[in-house]
Formats: sequence, structure tokens, C-alpha cells
Amino acid sequence: MIRTQDIEAEFEIQLKKIRDPSIRRKVVETWCKASQGGGWKTIGELRDLPFTVVTDAKGIGLLQHTKAATEGAVALAKIQMENMPAFPRVDMDVVVAGALLHDINKVLVLERDGKNGFRKKDGPAEETLSFPGVRIAREAGLPDDIVGLIEYECRNAIGNPNNVEAILVHHADMTTFDTMNFLKTIASQDDTAGN
Repeated sequence: MIRTQDIEAEFEIQLKKIRDPSIRRKVVETWCKASQGGGWKTIGELRDLPFTVVTDAKGIGLLQHTKAATEGAVALAKIQMENMPAFPRVDMDVVVAGALLHDINKVLVLERDGKNGFRKKDGPAEETLSFPGVRIAREAGLPDDIVGLIEYECRNAIGNPNNVEAILVHHADMTTFDTMNFLKTIASQDDTAGN
């Protein structure tokens, strides 16, 4: 079973950036409950999860991606606020907590495919499309700003974001995905040109 200490150690650097200890605790609780709900027993199993099954993840794991997206969102928020006085003040606890949990739904809806890879779980649509990670975050008592940010990311940023922090997290998140898609496109063009 994945324990609180496992999540705290994995995301130690990022969790320290959350000033409110209550939010920090609830982020860890959400990760632990989602991991249990997804059937993952060890932090090593979580490290094996790809950040996406939609394109070639090139070995980039969900936990690696989560750390990078969190650090990217923090840096983006700071740069925007430092260089543009008119930019709205950003709640960094919402940025960090939201970024740490932006893909939490994947922990619940991905499974091993039996072929040394992963796939989205089969099952009733209400189980895979109802955003169970959002439900777990809400049950943990996270504020609406953070829960709404997670839901926005679960919807692939379709619709209106609930806050500026969601926009920052979304752009940091998509950096990884867009880069992998770009590399896939380039490789495909190289393959076509070589024929």
C-alpha cells in the first residue's frame, strides 16, 4: 500500500512550496486514496505509469511529468507576476496543489495492458469519465479553486477555466504532451521522406 510517507518523499520539493499545511496534507491524502483506488501498491508502480497513453510518452512517467508541470507552472506564475505589474496576483498554493493533482484521474483510470504497457481501463463510462480523481480531491476537503482546476484539466481544458491558476497549470502541463506530439510528427515526416 502506498503510504503518506511515500508521497511526501516523492513530491518533497514541490510539497514544501505549499504554505498552508492543511492543503499540503490534503494533496498527499488525495494521492494516497487515488493510488489505492487505482490498485497501485507501491511507489514504484506509480513511477511506471506513463504520463499519457494517447501518444508515445518516450518513457516519461506520470510522476516525472507531474513534478515538471508543477515546477513549470510555478516558474510561469512567478515570471508573469514579476515582469507584468498588471498581471493578477496568483495564489501559489492553488498553483502547486493544482499542478500536483492535475493528472490524478490517470492514477484511477489507467491499468497495465498485459503487453508491457498501459491503457485506459474498460468499464462503465461513469467510472472512467466521471473524473473520480476530482471526487477524491473534493472528499479530501480541498478548496473549490483547486478542485475546479483539477476538473478543468480532466476535461482537457475544454470550457472556461475557474481561475488564472488553471491557465498557468494547463500551459505547463501541455508542454510535455505537445513536445511528444511534435517529436512523433517529426519522426513520421522523416519516415515518409525516407521512403
